[in-house]
Amino acid sequence: STRNTTDAYVLIRLGDGSNQNLKRETRICYNSLDPVWNQSFRFKLMDESLIYENPLRLTVFDKDTFTANDPIGTVVIALESMIS
Repeated sequence: STRNTTDAYVLIRLGDGSNQNLKRETRICYNSLDPVWNQSFRFKLMDESLIYENPLRLTVFDKDTFTANDPIGTVVIALESMIS
């Protein structure tokens, strides 16, 4: 059967995501087609060059209990373009 809603969350990664300190997850918005998180996250950077060399990746997933979580979409933001 097909569900009409998602259990959406966002995986936030700075760079390739291999460093656990540069990875965050939002809470899950259950049974929603229009999720709103209103959450803030901070990354403690030991090397400021990470901002210039690595994009911020936000990937929305549909949380599944018995199978792999389904990716819904990704946006990539070049942070250096936001720094004056």
